[in-house]
Amino acid sequence: AALPAESEVTIVAGEFLPIQTKKDKSMFYLCTKCSVLPNGILPLVILATYHAAELKDVGNRFHVRARFFGTREDLQFTKPSDDEVVQLVL
Repeated sequence: AALPAESEVTIVAGEFLPIQTKKDKSMFYLCTKCSVLPNGILPLVILATYHAAELKDVGNRFHVRARFFGTREDLQFTKPSDDEVVQLVL
């Protein structure tokens, strides 16, 4: 089954299987248990879940740095237009 294309939400996978190719050692992920979240709420989820996460408010974007299973990730999210969501994240 495929999810419909939608620009007003973010799709989040609750479970994923990392797969590494033999040839060039690149990674891709097979995602399952997906959820649909309103745009802009994912930084709040990351900050609430991973206590070592850092947040920077840069213009119209949030920059989030977090560590997942020992790997540091630098993520960027477009700020939501809803000020209530922005205040939750900050």
